[in-house]
Amino acid sequence: MALKRAQHWDLGITPPTPLPEPTGHRDCVTDMESYLMPMEQARAAALYSWGVMDGLWVSARPGESGLTVSPGAALDVKGRLITLAVGSFAVVDQDVDPAQLLNVPTVPVGSDGVTVDASGLTGLHLLTLNWREAVGADDQTVLLHTPWLRLVPAAGFVDTGEQVVLCQVGSEASGVTLAPATRRLVRAHAERLELRAPVAASNYDTDDLRAAEISATVDGGLGIDVAGFRGARRPALTVQGLTGYVGFGTADPAAVVHIHRDVRRGDPALLLTSDGSDWGAGLRLENGQSARTYGMYTGSDGNWHFADSTAGQDRIVVDPQGRVGIGATSMVRTLQVEGSEVHSGGGGGGFSFADRQVGSLVEYPGAGQRWVWYATEGKARLWSGFDRLTVGIGGEGDALDVPARMRVRRGWDNSAGIWFHQGPGSRAFVGMLDDNRVGLFGAGYGWSVWTDVNDGGINVSARHVGVVSRVPGTGIIAGGGTFAGYFEGAVGVTGDLSVNGRVFKGGGGFRIDHPLAPTDRYLSHSFVESPEMLNVYGGTVVTDDTGEATVVLPDYFEVLNSDHRYQLTPIGEPTLVSVAQEIRDNSFVVRSGRPGATVCWQVTGVRQDAWARAHRIPVEEDKPEEERELYLHPEAHEQAPERGLTRLIAARAARSDTQEEQ
Repeated sequence: MALKRAQHWDLGITPPTPLPEPTGHRDCVTDMESYLMPMEQARAAALYSWGVMDGLWVSARPGESGLTVSPGAALDVKGRLITLAVGSFAVVDQDVDPAQLLNVPTVPVGSDGVTVDASGLTGLHLLTLNWREAVGADDQTVLLHTPWLRLVPAAGFVDTGEQVVLCQVGSEASGVTLAPATRRLVRAHAERLELRAPVAASNYDTDDLRAAEISATVDGGLGIDVAGFRGARRPALTVQGLTGYVGFGTADPAAVVHIHRDVRRGDPALLLTSDGSDWGAGLRLENGQSARTYGMYTGSDGNWHFADSTAGQDRIVVDPQGRVGIGATSMVRTLQVEGSEVHSGGGGGGFSFADRQVGSLVEYPGAGQRWVWYATEGKARLWSGFDRLTVGIGGEGDALDVPARMRVRRGWDNSAGIWFHQGPGSRAFVGMLDDNRVGLFGAGYGWSVWTDVNDGGINVSARHVGVVSRVPGTGIIAGGGTFAGYFEGAVGVTGDLSVNGRVFKGGGGFRIDHPLAPTDRYLSHSFVESPEMLNVYGGTVVTDDTGEATVVLPDYFEVLNSDHRYQLTPIGEPTLVSVAQEIRDNSFVVRSGRPGATVCWQVTGVRQDAWARAHRIPVEEDKPEEERELYLHPEAHEQAPERGLTRLIAARAARSDTQEEQ
């Protein structure tokens, strides 16, 4: 059909002027029917595809056969706008003649729309909306826009767009059922869509900013550009038609999802946020062939989770302090592994760790800045510049190899040393008996041999002492004549044992020339270098929630000791400590200024057993007349050797030998 409209100009006049005759009905029909309406339909059909534009929702109630269609609009394939508007009319009669204009039964469109009767339906039907006009019932000079709602059988229906499908209708004993079926929405045809936003160019004028642009690409893809710095365009989203690759910030994505961040900006390339728990903000990775899903997310607990989604378990957790847990969810170390050991293998297998006082990694340590545990040739080795320690699986000298002197310290045990385990259990111990003596301890006897680390004296305490000579002769050779040794019984000492001084049994001490009168007097102390026979007890306790702790002493303490004295030292954070209750029933109570304090304690007591009371050590005594002007240790007083007591001993020995010869 040719598009035409009425001509209202007198073309015989230059310039043309409007004709003086009034416009007639023929002119109006020409303008409307042959120009405006066809032009509008052609425009709509060119810009949009047919379908539902807005509204026209269909609903039904269980047990009822009526269908309610809400107000809305649609566009058919010819570009005709079909409007179900509130206050207008619609046709719901299924039997009306499609070409009928007069006396067409209509129903008004209310705020809820119109109702279509679907009773008596069998099989599937489609509810369609059709463009239609009808002559007004009250005024035949007007045509009403009366959309026709029809129920047509679904079988054999060809969806050409002349009827716009709203839904599919089925029938059941409980009523009708609805489904979207081939309902479609209007689509716009455009290569490019520009979005603008109003902005204030200055205080005196406004403008429209070209904010974004959506465009089609020649490969069938999609591009979204946004306004960048100073109006420059930059790609925000690109979808490639050939590959389906999606790009953010790039017009040429090289992967299924490609995110490009402008290096001039400091914000992240990808940010996932959530206010929920569990997987609210996270990523999941799944391979269809393995049927296994992994992922990571930030949880509401503040941790970063690397999870096995299939198993429903966290594999790695990183907390806000940067501590990493493997098999652990509550970490107290920078790296914490629970449930299994940590393995390192291969040619570079091992575990490297640094001195805590060294701030950076030292590749070739020369002073213990870095250490490495590793294994080779069936042996574990501790390396720092070279192998400092080797641990083997057995063999002569292979179990433990230390190419340097070793130091064994006293820790929480009674003393420092080494236990030897053989047969039924621990059989012997070599180590410190106390702070000043090192010796040999047998499991079936006790301390049998020890030496004083200060004076080198050797002590033997045993049921018997065996001396085996490899050649016939004397088992023990002692020099010194009469005073070289005196034995009574198998092993016995009667009287004093002179080793350039005295050794007291049942107690002990040292004797030196008196510092204040070395030529006239001696000074003697017990081994603890005290003028009294002191016993020393010590240990560590932790105070309870009330700040108190009870120290239990041996059950013989009060019987053995008198004149008790205390020393307390807090460990760690400073606090006041005191003795809340003195020794009673072989125990005393320590009090600290804060609960949970670690307190080192020491208690001394003066021996009061029968032997001690009978053998108190005289602190100061005068030298005998013949020993005056002589020294036990002349070299300690920068005196000549002949000023020593050895001269007197020699004289006594000479007198003794002379007497024996006589």
